[in-house]
Amino acid sequence: MKLLLIIENKDLISYLTDLINRNEDDCLLSDEITKSHLLVKSYTPDWVIIDLNLIEINSFELAKRIKEEKPKINICILSDMLDKRLQNKAKSLGVECFLSKESLYEIYEIIGGIEY
Repeated sequence: MKLLLIIENKDLISYLTDLINRNEDDCLLSDEITKSHLLVKSYTPDWVIIDLNLIEINSFELAKRIKEEKPKINICILSDMLDKRLQNKAKSLGVECFLSKESLYEIYEIIGGIEY
């Protein structure tokens, strides 16, 4: 599985890259939001994992842009809380997964089944 992480939080990056490396998946990290858009086009990941708390750009706007240009790419948004309004907004944009950071250890189970 090819994964693109769009995350600025260093602890979250460390945890996810460790998990991904243990599963031997192919992964790119983009902590520079301006380059994320180009990576989606050139790398064509199976999943893009976006932290809801990005500083440089609205995560929902980024997800919308990705879905408009590459609708077959799956997106998972990571959030500090599971707010139903945020989940509904993500779903309306075509986001396949909205996951609480507290449940991050379940990411492989969830992105494999594409349910939230």
